[in-house]
Amino acid sequence: ARANGFSGEAGRTLAVPGENGALGGAMFGLGDGEGALVLGALSKTLPEGDWHFASAPAEPELAAITLALGGYVFTRYGKKPGKALRFELPAGVDA
Repeated sequence: ARANGFSGEAGRTLAVPGENGALGGAMFGLGDGEGALVLGALSKTLPEGDWHFASAPAEPELAAITLALGGYVFTRYGKKPGKALRFELPAGVDA
C-alpha cells in the first residue's frame, strides 16, 4: 500500500491486484475517526462489480445506509443511472 502512496486517508481507494492481473479487491481509507459516513465515497471510487467487507464495519447499519446514499443517482430527467455496484450487506443488517 505504501509503495502506491496509500496511507489510509479518508475516502481514498487503492485497487489490489489478484490473479492474472485482474482486480482482486480494494483497500479503502477511513482517515482519522471519520467512521461509517465516509463509506458513501465507495460508490464513486469502486469499479462495477460485486463487493463485500473483508472485516465488519463498526456500525454496520450506518455503513449500509451511507453506501446506498452514496450510490444514489437521480435519473428522472434523463441522467443515466450510476454504475452497477453491488455490495453484500454487513452481518447484522436487515434488508
